[in-house]
Amino acid sequence: MYIDASTVRNGEKSYTRYLLRESFRDGGKVKHRTIANLSKCSEQDIAAA
Repeated sequence: MYIDASTVRNGEKSYTRYLLRESFRDGGKVKHRTIANLSKCSEQDIAAA
């Protein structure tokens, strides 16, 4: 499991999403499954995970 962070900029605003994800193989291909959306959590909670 890992935390996937992505930032998107729209004009002057920027939005960051944090997802708790896991990687797995399905038929020889690597896929990702989202376990939880952590975007509403505080920065300290995300750093602790």
